[in-house]
Amino acid sequence: MVGSGLVFQYRIAELGSDIKSSKRFLTKLQELGIQISLSRFGANKAALTLLQYLKADFACLAEPLLKANPETAERIAAQIHQAGAKVIVPIPKNLTVLPNHWIKQADLTPTKS
Repeated sequence: MVGSGLVFQYRIAELGSDIKSSKRFLTKLQELGIQISLSRFGANKAALTLLQYLKADFACLAEPLLKANPETAERIAAQIHQAGAKVIVPIPKNLTVLPNHWIKQADLTPTKS
């Protein structure tokens, strides 16, 4: 079975107990055409290193990052892109409106149904 447009999403904490096994597992999924997203992505140095190591296709930002100023948002998006991943902006639970500077930086922005 080969994935087509299928994306599996994992929290970094779920993968952290055994990074090498996680990498092997995620690589096998990607070989099947399944893309990988890391959710609640904090954009700190450890998260960025892990994003690069795991070769995840997407980084879905942690909601607190949505409060970042435009310059910080641009820097975070650039770091994620540099790691070879796309930026997903989550649906904010604690904000009434998604900040415009994040909409500009994001590769994917979900909409509420």
